[in-house]
Amino acid sequence: MRRIFVVRPGDVADMLPSVYPYLEEMAVRTNGRFAVDDIAKRAMEQGCNLWITLDEEGEPNGAVITRVEQYPRVRMLNMLYMAGKTGLMENFDDEFNSAIEQFAKFNHCEGIEFGGRRGWKKYVEPFGFELQSVAYEKRFV
Repeated sequence: MRRIFVVRPGDVADMLPSVYPYLEEMAVRTNGRFAVDDIAKRAMEQGCNLWITLDEEGEPNGAVITRVEQYPRVRMLNMLYMAGKTGLMENFDDEFNSAIEQFAKFNHCEGIEFGGRRGWKKYVEPFGFELQSVAYEKRFV
């Protein structure tokens, strides 16, 4: 059984209820930039892809939203949002990396990019990811 798969665009709306808790977690991580509905809309309408990770029993235990980004000189697969049950980071393994990488290559991307907490570093470095920057934010209340 495959533990990660990309949802066909026509099936996204049907799959959203099974990953709703992870969309809520994604929304929290955007610091008010996006609500759950905004993320769901992006997954359904704006050229994004919803990925679902499964546990050993075949139940959803995480979700990822990706989008192919066409920059002026390079095309990259951007993992916009990732959320899941405790241990999802530790499960960034060969299967997860392989699925995302195959999808990126199929879409003529030159690489994969994502923003995340520093804790991701030890899980993704073995797959060739390099820490490029850290983001800072100042909010006006």
